[in-house]
Amino acid sequence: MDKVLKIVASFLILGCGLYYVWIIGDGEPAGTFATWFLFFIAVTVSLTSYKFNKGNDAEEGSLDLSDNIMNLCDVFVVTCIVVAILAKRGWSIFPISTTDKICGSLSALIVVIWFIKRNHFTTNLSSQFILFIAYFPTFSKLWHANTNEESFILWGSIWLAGLFSIAVAMRKNDLLATIYALRAFVMVSVILILMISKIGSQ
Repeated sequence: MDKVLKIVASFLILGCGLYYVWIIGDGEPAGTFATWFLFFIAVTVSLTSYKFNKGNDAEEGSLDLSDNIMNLCDVFVVTCIVVAILAKRGWSIFPISTTDKICGSLSALIVVIWFIKRNHFTTNLSSQFILFIAYFPTFSKLWHANTNEESFILWGSIWLAGLFSIAVAMRKNDLLATIYALRAFVMVSVILILMISKIGSQ
């Protein structure tokens, strides 16, 4: 059962990632480079700190990163998106907004503290906070928009992936993996609610 859930979740996440890479290549807007780079830092720190935290407790050979399937796939997807944006836009990725600079500074601070303190669990939770903040530009955009311009298929797929990822993590009694997937699930749920609220708006 766990294997099936992981396959479905990864299929949904990777499908969304390929869609984003495609629209970037097609010249359509898909978020700023700085935002995606922050996602890259956060998901990478999250997965790496997860690995070290689990590695401290796991028996030799028993560590399975796929238990945190959403985070694992996110690292691959976000890396592809960052590379796609760089390849498409080059130096036009600049300038960087004040919000992105603040989030970038927070991300750098988290990494520095992690290297100093070596507290993998706290670092992982801190990376979730950065990912939490990263959704707010989308919240603001939808809140102030007259109509919905987001894709229900895209966000619905991410929502389902989060649901399946939560199921995997909870079946494994994996706290950090559950927090990661649950955070994504809740944030995407808010986005979907905002999208639904714009149906029929002028």
